[in-house]
Amino acid sequence: MEPMQGCPSLAWFIAKRVTDAMVELDCTIMIVGKKGSGKSIFSMGLAYEISKCIAIIKHRKELKLIPVGRARDTKLKEFASKYFNMAHVKSVDKEGTMEMFSGEVIQTENAILVCDDVSIAANSRNSMTQQNKALSQIMTVSRPFRNTLILNTVYSTLVDKTARNFSDIVIELMGVNKKRKVSIAKVYLYSVNQNTGKEYRKFFRWHGKRITYWVSRLPPKHLREAYKEIRMRKTRELIASFNDDRVERNEVGTKRQKSAENIYNEWADEVIDRYTKGESIRSISRLSDDLSEYWVNKIIAQHKRELKKSERDELNDK
Repeated sequence: MEPMQGCPSLAWFIAKRVTDAMVELDCTIMIVGKKGSGKSIFSMGLAYEISKCIAIIKHRKELKLIPVGRARDTKLKEFASKYFNMAHVKSVDKEGTMEMFSGEVIQTENAILVCDDVSIAANSRNSMTQQNKALSQIMTVSRPFRNTLILNTVYSTLVDKTARNFSDIVIELMGVNKKRKVSIAKVYLYSVNQNTGKEYRKFFRWHGKRITYWVSRLPPKHLREAYKEIRMRKTRELIASFNDDRVERNEVGTKRQKSAENIYNEWADEVIDRYTKGESIRSISRLSDDLSEYWVNKIIAQHKRELKKSERDELNDK
């Protein structure tokens, strides 16, 4: 992801930010783009490259002792895996995302967390749920760990506004060049005016030149395959949970119907008798905790319908 000769990669810019010796900063990255633009693979590739850059910065002395070659590359990957591995990836996984944000992973200094399709876990339509509130609170207090959070979604507006406003960088995926096997993106520094709430986006600059487009390569094959397996498994689990919810709602509806039948069968005669004698509906509703004014009125209404039907049947017979 080096946009011009001599310019550091985006991963290096981010790694330098979260490892600064003087200022404790984290980095939240929001990646957006239409379906099929390569957001998920881009997220994985960026996380992998940031982890290597962090490893180079934090383990420079150890790496210098190893001659350049395969052994050094292996050691670099070993250090990098501390900051990013498949345990740091959650895809279409509401509960898993919450577990990751509240577990040991986020408490590892400079850990990189990838939330694929984050709108599943922090949906803007559920902004007041306890889960969304908890996620926002964790993102607020986790800065001392200097994590890098990579969130991706089709549209940023699908994500809860509070979580969205934590973004430091916004990346718009333009698409994939299949022939060269690279992704093309626009990258912005993102900020929100504290007083007006207005959003601002600025391009990165290098030696006074504005960087309009960035190009990224594919992550290693083992990461792509591992991501694909997680995505497929979690998608199946999500669909299954929807089906379970539907079955549960149907069962609850059936139980309510049975309960209504029980109440009617148990109290109909008593309610009709007392109502016929002139007792008030409120008084009748105090006979049992199962009864309420709603059920008393319902029983009386049903009784009246049955009386009218009976009268019509008698007239027809005559």
